[in-house]
Amino acid sequence: MIYRNLGKTQAIISAIGQGSIGAGSRTNTSPEKIQRRIEVFLSGIKEGITFLDTGEDYEDGHAEEVLGKAIKGLRNRVFISGKFKPVNNTFLEVLRSAEMSLKRLNIDYFDLYQIQWPNPQVPLSETLGAMLKLVDQGKVRFLGVSNFTCSQLKEAVELSADKIVSIQTEYNLLNREVEKDILPYCQSLGLSLIAYSPLSRWNMSLKDNEKITLERICTKYAVTMPQIFLNWLISRKNIVALTQTMSIEHVKENARSVNFKLSSAEIEELNKVFLRQPVFIPTKSIRVLNYDVDETHHIYLNLEDALKNKLNIQPSPVVIADELKQGLMLRPVELVVSKDKTGSYEYDLTHGRMRYWAWIIAYGEKKPIPAYIINDKG
Repeated sequence: MIYRNLGKTQAIISAIGQGSIGAGSRTNTSPEKIQRRIEVFLSGIKEGITFLDTGEDYEDGHAEEVLGKAIKGLRNRVFISGKFKPVNNTFLEVLRSAEMSLKRLNIDYFDLYQIQWPNPQVPLSETLGAMLKLVDQGKVRFLGVSNFTCSQLKEAVELSADKIVSIQTEYNLLNREVEKDILPYCQSLGLSLIAYSPLSRWNMSLKDNEKITLERICTKYAVTMPQIFLNWLISRKNIVALTQTMSIEHVKENARSVNFKLSSAEIEELNKVFLRQPVFIPTKSIRVLNYDVDETHHIYLNLEDALKNKLNIQPSPVVIADELKQGLMLRPVELVVSKDKTGSYEYDLTHGRMRYWAWIIAYGEKKPIPAYIINDKG
């Protein structure tokens, strides 16, 4: 395993991390599934993966409980990062969220505690004030943010007196939006970038020239395509790849993606081959499907529900719409070519439903939305 400093701190974390989703909610799982999730954690730790990430809303807190069971007796060997959901960004709720998460994990402190999403309805200074108090109390070692724009990240760094050490955001060969501003900013300050969804949907989305390039490099090093995706990410010292799997075989494959080194020429070739640009798609040609895996994760399927926001999701689609009008679109939505047999839709929405509804609230149905077509072979 390769290890690196978290930001400019002396804390050392593995360049490959493990996410904690997979065991299911408390009411929608089985003892066998929970045990398998624990075994995957332990297999990763055995491979040298010390960085483990979770969140209070992952499987309604059950993911934290299962992770806590997995690391029992191993606390000094692992680095635990957590998050609180945006509805809890107020001062008192941040403190309460931390207490409840630590209890579910059965640990005394977080190594890294992160704002999962910005919430425009709560001043960032208030949220960070609570997080700094947690540091003073010894319940959190380091602070981070997640899913922030570059301007929001800069504000967080300034308000926290440079206590922010990382940002967690989506980054992979197929989605390189962060290279425009977030990644250069992180590199200039020595912040760590924790890349989630590092493999994207690689197995369904490769274009012919991308596949040919990957196959040639895979043959040279006797590795798999996912290992190329991960190795490309961690070729820069400030990047950590946060993987997610329920397979012991795959967690071993992920961990061993550090066992070779891409040449500078190969990295540059991948940079050129995987230079995808978002396209602008009419919103009426997009079908919104229900792909929620269980009762703990729901996002709206129609505009009326998005406007009402009965689930009290924060920031709400209306609030996100206001941000869009200010030019704060975080990243394009992700689509696949639709399997709709009626011919009514050209694409299915696979990632970014809140952004999709916010876009329609902000601009109506006449303005095309920026998107990545994941399985477009053209």
